[in-house]
Amino acid sequence: MRALKAELIAAFAAAWERVGGNAHTVADLAEARVTVQSIVAGLGIETAVAWESPLLGALNLAPLFTWYRTPAAGGPAGTKAACAEAGVGITTAALGAADTGTLVMPFGGPRPRSVLILPPVWIAVVPAERLVPGRVELFRHLGALLKGSGAPAELGLATGPSRTGDIESMLLQGIHGPGTAHVILVQSVDPALV
Repeated sequence: MRALKAELIAAFAAAWERVGGNAHTVADLAEARVTVQSIVAGLGIETAVAWESPLLGALNLAPLFTWYRTPAAGGPAGTKAACAEAGVGITTAALGAADTGTLVMPFGGPRPRSVLILPPVWIAVVPAERLVPGRVELFRHLGALLKGSGAPAELGLATGPSRTGDIESMLLQGIHGPGTAHVILVQSVDPALV
């Protein structure tokens, strides 16, 4: 089982980097926090917006920034305005397909889409347990995710930083979303947070 998890992490990281993203593999949440700190310090980022989740809450990221907002802090209008001003958006993901480096993003309520698409830099903190080998398994797991009262308002699929090729036939990053995307793959996470 441990070998399979290591293979999934390596495959996901390679696929993510092929599309222009930055992948970081860490042992635990303490190392994930240090990695977030290193990324934002290296880019000179002082402001952040983040989803509300037990996983991100356990990272205690607020002290790393001049200001740090979550949806509870400002409601929908305040969150959108904060996202437009923030240097980084921080999320987690419901699932990840290792073969393509694709993350499934459940949007709604404490997980607004604006946290992912408005800031110029995006960091996703993802437990390795949420990785599956490929799209077939991804869609099989999506069925379970969509059943019951905890179903998200909408789902998005994200593979690396935002790219478009429809402007004078040139491939550009960061036009319709973050130009820089980091995924932090966490090898060991308390099951209560996954």
